[in-house]
Order: sequence, then structure tokens, then C-alpha cells
Amino acid sequence: MPKIVLKRLAIGYNLCYNGKYKRWIIIKKIRHAVIEYRKLVMLFFVFVLGFTLVGVIAFHNITPEATWGHINAIDDEWLNVFMRWDGLHYSNIAAQGYGEFNSFNYAFFPLYPILINLLNRLTNVGYFQSAIYISRVAFFIFIIILYNTVKKRHDSKRALYTVISASLFPGAFFYIAPYTESLFVLLALVTFLSCEKERWLCASICVMFACSLKFLGVILIPIVIIEYLHKYRRIYPNFLFFLLMPLGLGGYMYFLYQETGNALYFSFCETAYSRFKALPPLPLIKSVKNLITAIKSQAYTAASDFILFKNYLMETVFSITNIICIIFSYKKIERKYFLYCILAFIIPFSTFVGAEGLSGMIRYSLALFPLFFMFGEWFETRWFRWTYSLLGISLNIFLMSLYAAWYWVA
Repeated sequence: MPKIVLKRLAIGYNLCYNGKYKRWIIIKKIRHAVIEYRKLVMLFFVFVLGFTLVGVIAFHNITPEATWGHINAIDDEWLNVFMRWDGLHYSNIAAQGYGEFNSFNYAFFPLYPILINLLNRLTNVGYFQSAIYISRVAFFIFIIILYNTVKKRHDSKRALYTVISASLFPGAFFYIAPYTESLFVLLALVTFLSCEKERWLCASICVMFACSLKFLGVILIPIVIIEYLHKYRRIYPNFLFFLLMPLGLGGYMYFLYQETGNALYFSFCETAYSRFKALPPLPLIKSVKNLITAIKSQAYTAASDFILFKNYLMETVFSITNIICIIFSYKKIERKYFLYCILAFIIPFSTFVGAEGLSGMIRYSLALFPLFFMFGEWFETRWFRWTYSLLGISLNIFLMSLYAAWYWVA
């Protein structure tokens, strides 16, 4: 047989072999991914089902708060127990526009209502349902990315622990309720990963969306710029991508100026909800004083007094716990994540709510997702794993029960 024929046969055999080998590798990776992500899928469904059961049981057995307890936005009670407070505002903005449902709705930024409206137009499932589905999809994507991020740096065991710590964090049900928490942490995490891979356009777009989702998104702007300068030490043409970042907030401010004549009208609407800025220690001091006064006067025997006492206690405890965790995270997480935690904590920590002092710190703590990296490491210690799990499950049952019965949680 001529040598040229033998050579061609050899090349053909190698190509066939390599093709089969590559296909086998791809099939093996897919099979491995299915097995691995199956744990996350099961965790997510247990997470959603657990909170739903708690909410439905609480809604049927706890006397609802008199002012709001009659509102049932969704006929399906499995979803209705999550449609509370801000979820109504976002959904009604999506359905009716700003200023129609409530003249102070301008306090709520536009990205979430836009997504709700878009999903409803595409699927016609309803505005309230769309709001819940968006939050749940965002949270599922978040835990997938969180898992992969930790796995690449450590191993699958710590990655799973990190996801579990996020799912058990007190108030975690806000991630699957019609609130912006899950979408925000997803955008923030993708922003950090884009900076690590030097994908500045992607990072800029994520920051732009985060700024149009909630005011807290502005803290990502200086962090991205600092990361850029840290990597390059000088400015290149791709720095122009960063001009996109303020467009999220700037676009909403322009809209407000056109609608109301005041570009900062969202800040005015915050005052309508009795939210005022103050130096960081003052709201905590006020909460502590209220807590001490309530303890001395025993103002927690009646149901209404107990709810207020619970607010004082939990706002104080959560704030102090956050401060301690952020301090401990200094050497446990990367510099950019540490800076993010400080900024994400300072903004709500420096806000008065009426005469109560701090309010909503349970929900605002969910933005501190870099702490989950540290908790995932600590989860490898048995005593921390059991303590965190017991506290997380107990507090989430308690808080979800109150939330489903229309009592203010955060």
C-alpha cells in the first residue's frame, strides 16, 4: 500500500479517535455537572418549599395584622404568602406606572418593575407572579455562580457549605420574595467576577443595572474603578466603559426631573416613609435606648408591643453582629469584598426610621454576600455548623411566620 494512503488512514484514525475522545470528555463533564448541580437544585427546592410551608401554616394560624391582613394579591396561597409590603409596590408600579398606585412610589427604583412588566408581557402570568419568579430565578443563578466561584478557589465541599450558609442566613426568604435582594447580590457578584477576569464592559453594565435597581448600587462604582487602577496602574481606552456605570442612576434621575421637577425626588419619597440620614452610630444608639426602655417598662406583653420590642431587639443584635462579622472578615475575604461589605453596611446603618432608630437591617444584611465566603469556611467546624444551622432555621421560621401574617419584619 502506498505510503501516502497509509498516512491518510493514520490521520483519519487519529481524527476519529480524538473526536470520540472529545465527545466522551464532554459527555463525562455534562454527567458530572448534572450530579453536582443536582444538590443545588434539591437545596433550592427545599429552600423554597420550606419557607412556603412555614408561610402558609402561619397565615392560617396567626391572626393577621389588622391594617394589612385582608390583602391577598394572589389567589394561590402558596405564592400569596410572599407578596407583602414592597412586593406590592414593585408589582403595582409595573402594572400601573409611577404615581398611580402611590404618590411616593418614586422611592422604588425602576429596573425591577421593568423586568416584572417585561416578563408579564412575554408570559401573561400576572404582575405579582412575575415579581416572585424573577426573584427566585435570580437567587438560583446566584447560588450556582456562588458555588462555582468558591469551588474554583477551594473545593466542592466548601462551595456547598457557602451556599447552605446563604440559604440559612436569617431573613433569607427575602431572596425568593418579590424584593430586589436576590437580583442585587447576583449583579454585585457578577460585577466582582467580571473585574477579576478584566471584563470591564460586563462589569460596567452590571453596575449600571445595579444602580437602576436600588440606590445601594452606587457603592459598586468606586470599587470597580479601584480594581481597575489596581490592575493597570494607569488609564487605557477601555476606561471609557465606566461611563456606562452612572447611567442607571442618572437615567432614573432624569426621569424624575421630567416627571416631578426634582431629580432627587426618590430621596424625598424616602422621608415620606420616615427614613432620614444620620451619622452611623446614632440610629444604633436610638435602637439600644428603645430596647432598654422596653425592657424596663416590660412593654412586650401585648402582641403589638411584642412586635415593636422584637424590632428593637433584632435590629440591635443584627447590627452589632454585622459589625463583628465584617471586622473578622478583614483577613478572610479579599480586599474588594471587604470594602464592599463596609459600604453596603454603612448606608442602611446610617438611616433613622421614625422614632425607632434602625429598621430593616435583617433584610439589608442579605446584601453582605461576601460574608458567606467566610461562613462557608467556618462551616467546616462542627460546632459552628450546628450552631449556625439551628439559629438560622429557628429565626427564619419565626421571621417568615410574622412576614406571612403581615407583621413588619424588615
